This record gives sequence, C-alpha cells and structure tokens, in this order.
Amino acid sequence: MFFACEMPQEMKRVNLVPIIKSAIDLLDASFRKEQVKYVVKIEDETLWLKADPIQLTQIIFNLLMNAIYFSPKDGLVTMEALQTETDIILKILDEGSGFTPEALEKVFQPFFTTKPMEDGSGLGLSVVHGIVASHKGIIKAENRTRKGAIFTITLPKN
Repeated sequence: MFFACEMPQEMKRVNLVPIIKSAIDLLDASFRKEQVKYVVKIEDETLWLKADPIQLTQIIFNLLMNAIYFSPKDGLVTMEALQTETDIILKILDEGSGFTPEALEKVFQPFFTTKPMEDGSGLGLSVVHGIVASHKGIIKAENRTRKGAIFTITLPKN
C-alpha cells in the first residue's frame, strides 16, 4: 500500500551542477543498457539556487528515467541547464514518440501513466511537479517540433 506524504525539505544554497553530474553518473548504466545516448549542456560552472539537494536529485532522476524509457535505441537524451538573472532553467529533451494531446493534459496527474502497469505507477511526474511547486518553480511538458518530449523546469534562485 502507498501512502502519500510530504517530504521534509532542507532548503539550502546548492550548486546544481554537481547534482546533475551525479544523477547522470547514477544513470550511466541505464543509458548503456537501453542503448540511449546522452549529452549534457551546462552553460556555467556553477548554478546556485536555494533548494533541497535530495529533492533536486529526485527531479532530475525521475525525468531522466522517463526520457530513457521513452527513447528509441540510439536515441539521444539532452539535458540543458542555464541561468537567467533570477532563475535556473533545466531542460530534458528526448527523441521518443512525444505526447498525445490527452497525455499532455494529464501528464502531472497522480496515477496517470502511459507505461504498462509493471513499468510505472504514474506517480513519478506528479511527485516531480509537487517538488517543483514546493520550490516555487514551474514545470512545463511539451512536444518537440520533430519528435520527442521536452520538460522545462524553471526554479527561482532564492
């Protein structure tokens, strides 16, 4: 049985760059197993923001796992991170089939999934959405122009 609970947050000033790198390192074997390539584009050495580092890892991990899952063999997952004066912007792009209009509408709803029952509960993206919201950020899901999906997360720096 699953009980939803609020995770305690430890908000502190963190550099997002090492968090991204460690999430990618953790998932390297999954990328290789599924024969999916990845590229990481980070504009700066440091991307400072006030956030819970464990929850940031959870966001990146969940989105990358989905990107790997929906990517075709030899597909490319791109992770971009940049900053504006006030925000950190994180983008995860894949080359999967993208979203149907219905899926796009429901993508962050709890228990909504396009995966087979044994592959997902439909909670990952609703948890990600909750974490982003608790950090006063915005997450957007959309289809790419050619093929695949893109998730854009905007988090305020403080």
